[in-house]
Amino acid sequence: MAQDQTNIILRKLEREKRARKEAEQLLEEKSLELFHSYQELEKTNEGHQSRLQILNKFSIAITQIETIDELGWYVAREVVGQLGFSDCV
Repeated sequence: MAQDQTNIILRKLEREKRARKEAEQLLEEKSLELFHSYQELEKTNEGHQSRLQILNKFSIAITQIETIDELGWYVAREVVGQLGFSDCV
């Protein structure tokens, strides 16, 4: 009887060890997935920040521009190039 109880306890202990190991592995996988997602968000945020800075410069500059021709040249020269376009028509 005592041997049966010992065997039952040992089997339960092994199941618990396997379950803990599986949980640790799942946690590690999810942590890595979260880390990669965070890196992607950081890259996206950097891109948004860059575009916002360009738009901020543009909004300040257009308050100082006096003619529509100056505005057109400013847009063609500064904004289009900074936003990554190759040409402006």
